[in-house]
Amino acid sequence: MTHPVVAPTAERTPGDLARTAVELKQRAEWGPLAALATHLPPQWSPQWLPAADEIAFGLGHLAQHVQARDLVLRAYELEPTHRRASALAYLHYDALLRHKVRKPRLDEPEPWRKGFERWIAEALRLRPDSIVDRYRLGVYHASIQTQKDALALRAFGDARRAYEQAADFRRRRYLTEDVDALEALARVCEQQGDLDAARGAFTRMARLPALAGRAEQELARLAG
Repeated sequence: MTHPVVAPTAERTPGDLARTAVELKQRAEWGPLAALATHLPPQWSPQWLPAADEIAFGLGHLAQHVQARDLVLRAYELEPTHRRASALAYLHYDALLRHKVRKPRLDEPEPWRKGFERWIAEALRLRPDSIVDRYRLGVYHASIQTQKDALALRAFGDARRAYEQAADFRRRRYLTEDVDALEALARVCEQQGDLDAARGAFTRMARLPALAGRAEQELARLAG
């Protein structure tokens, strides 16, 4: 497989780098995407942010959490958005989940816990109705922290209420575009013991090509 040739930074525009990054992301070529980090300039203007966001995504897929976090943090400081705050929360969350199963272990997990709590709070400040963020907060309390079941159930309940209270057009967007939110909704329902609602959400997931295989596996698991 051939990869796009990336010219030295001085010979490329921010748009060129961003387009290459998007192409690599669409093909799930995480190594070449992450390698584009070396072509970001030492000092950024806002024009470099789209490329930086995509490169950080590739680094995260490779569990290079420190490098990904540092890129997103620089981007957030230049242009704070909910999406970047949520991404920072996710990078801490993913590092902690991997630490739990030793793939890989963190030398010092506590700063990552504090980082997750900081950025999930910021993400929810910017978008209180984010189903995905509230779901991840629930998983954090249920699976990463210990003896936090009440906090986990509260976060899962908040996630479900956020979906139920959303306007119709936002519900349709969750069901057709925001696949993370749809899967989060299904898992929230399951965590709360509402298996009928969970099956309904997984059934809607199965209608989306990107999620059909995983949704069918979940439906089979619930049926068993």
